Amino acid sequence: MKQKIFYLIIIAFLIITSCSNKNGPEHVANSFLEFLDNKQYEEARQISTAETQKMIDFLELLYSDEPIEKRNITDMKCIEKGNTATCTFRDNGEEDNIQLVKEDKTWKVHMPKEFPDTDVSYNYDDDEIIEIEAEKTGK
Repeated sequence: MKQKIFYLIIIAFLIITSCSNKNGPEHVANSFLEFLDNKQYEEARQISTAETQKMIDFLELLYSDEPIEKRNITDMKCIEKGNTATCTFRDNGEEDNIQLVKEDKTWKVHMPKEFPDTDVSYNYDDDEIIEIEAEKTGK
């Protein structure tokens, strides 16, 4: 009888640990940030929306010759609302967030051309990036 209980506990543990979602928004957001830190742009594109992939193209052009500055990402917490998620985290002590959307049952990082709550927008035409504009809010 004790042996059966022991096996049941092991099976329950395996089920619980195997159900940890490696495709959940926290994992995707952490992976995306890690890929960018390591200049693994192709990997970052694979877990990004089409619009975000264009921004990665821009980042790759901008930072390809720059040394890597590692971030210290902590306290990643995501709130899901239907097919969207907002993940907040601390980046070297500063609070930041990242948006994700669910496409074909897979979480993808979504960084739109214009960021709400900031004065930064990106202008690019199809695959070619034309320019970056920083506009003051409240003109």
